Amino acid sequence: MSKIICAHFKNPNSKNTEKKLISICKKIAPNNITPNPTKILYSKSGISAIMNPMKTLSIFGDNILLGNAFSGTDKPWHSCDVNELDGSFAIFRNTPETSECITDSVATRTIWYYFDSHTFLASTSQRAIILFLESFEFNDQCIPWMLSTGSLGPVHSWDKRINRIPPYSSLTLDKKKWTIKINTKPIFFKSSKKTRSFYKKQFYTVITNTIKNSKIDLSKWTLPLSGGYDSRGLLFFLLKSSDKKPKTITWGLKSSRFKEKNDAFIAKEVAKALNVSNKYYHTDLSNKESTEDIFNRFILNGEGRVDHIGGYMDGFHIWKTLFENNVEGTIRGDVGFGLSRSVSSEINVRYAIGMATCSDYINLNTYCKQYNLPFEQIPSHLNKKANETLEEWRDRLYHQFRIPTILAALSDLKLGYVEQATPFLSNKILELARSTPDNLRTKKKLFKEIVNSFEPKLEYATQGANENYTSTLKKQEVVEVLKAMLVSSDAKKIFPTPFLDKIEKSMKTEARLNGTKTSKKDSMILYAKKITPNFVKKMIAIKQPYLSLDNNLLAFRIYIITYMFRLLHSEVKEL
Repeated sequence: MSKIICAHFKNPNSKNTEKKLISICKKIAPNNITPNPTKILYSKSGISAIMNPMKTLSIFGDNILLGNAFSGTDKPWHSCDVNELDGSFAIFRNTPETSECITDSVATRTIWYYFDSHTFLASTSQRAIILFLESFEFNDQCIPWMLSTGSLGPVHSWDKRINRIPPYSSLTLDKKKWTIKINTKPIFFKSSKKTRSFYKKQFYTVITNTIKNSKIDLSKWTLPLSGGYDSRGLLFFLLKSSDKKPKTITWGLKSSRFKEKNDAFIAKEVAKALNVSNKYYHTDLSNKESTEDIFNRFILNGEGRVDHIGGYMDGFHIWKTLFENNVEGTIRGDVGFGLSRSVSSEINVRYAIGMATCSDYINLNTYCKQYNLPFEQIPSHLNKKANETLEEWRDRLYHQFRIPTILAALSDLKLGYVEQATPFLSNKILELARSTPDNLRTKKKLFKEIVNSFEPKLEYATQGANENYTSTLKKQEVVEVLKAMLVSSDAKKIFPTPFLDKIEKSMKTEARLNGTKTSKKDSMILYAKKITPNFVKKMIAIKQPYLSLDNNLLAFRIYIITYMFRLLHSEVKEL
């Protein structure tokens, strides 16, 4: 999608503001494309700028919709009640008296905001807000979250003055009183005692209606197809809901296309069986650009919000190609029906969601204590409630942490190139999922039954198509780039030098790994892990942390922190 920054002023004064916003939009645009010209919109109290405006952009008067939204009534998105909105979107609505920013039910795209006695800024880019303010106040609360989860955590921005609008929320600025108010609808899971067949029928009906209401032009959008259940389920429903056949794409290593059981191989077979096109893109490490340039584009495009770089080592060639081929957007099969793994303890839940803390990792816990690094604080609303089962808490965290923090950040990487729709994350579908019994959500049991009911019957992938990004981070040329950042003066402004030295010396490369025999001690440990029953592993997990974070991955997370610290400080100095 396009990205946006909206500026409102207590005492409106647009002098030089338009020029400033155009400059900001140029800075935050992907650096490997020529974006569409910035669009400027004026309102009574302010001004909005839209970076790389796409044809999918919806504007009605002073109201702006990024994404895909529809309502359960005859009223359109720009005038219906907030509770009637559905879809995956960021909405900005204006009246003479108020300005309103609205997130969807799981904040699939993030809206950041800044507010003081004379200025209100709202944007899908925290970097845009920092550039507008022409100053940067580093938020060190991001450090432990990035080290432990590879993300900024559930509430933080790189700048301590900037906040996130929560999922399922509307922020309203009263222009006369110059106050802001956030209304957030609670997210909770409560199973009802309906039958399995009832839920199966309900899911089928609600999914079908949601896809029809989305009204996506399949001739201009494409579906990322893997070898798993989620994208295949979406493909089946799209085929049943439209006369047009969706176009599909798949990406991964060049070699993955020919490996049976692999995502890339199975996706090709699914497309062939269902008679839909499938274009394959390679994500092998690009030989046209340096590793450092690839890393930096990854961080710039996502504003350092996530560390999942494995599918982007091509330097975003895929997304540049889609943009230049006039593909309007991707239809993703992201789901919130439940996780593919069961849980047995609170620590187990955090691991499953990707919200393990510094204290949950043996080595990170030691590093934080030894080098006086901060530990993160989990917001109270994300703690387990007294009346929640582990499964309800797990899936609530998926909706309140995983989707708005990790998945939204992954979406942000691509939204400068194309729009994105996630029909399975419709509010109506998610509310139905929240009423479904634990056993039908765990391992996506009910959803898999629905997908398996479609014809033809085809096997599912057991291997991913992309290189595991911890393997990517052990390549010799990658390790050299990471080590250069670890010894930089900027890294030493943030972290103690002994800590950086420790990580630098602990890193491994492919060459060292391939040339090193496994020690007898390590062999015994691996064998013990292999033969230990799962119930014993789960009992251990209940009592104490048992994971150790890969030091190369930790080095990359330090790289992200240091790069953003350097970038944001340097950009405001240049203004």
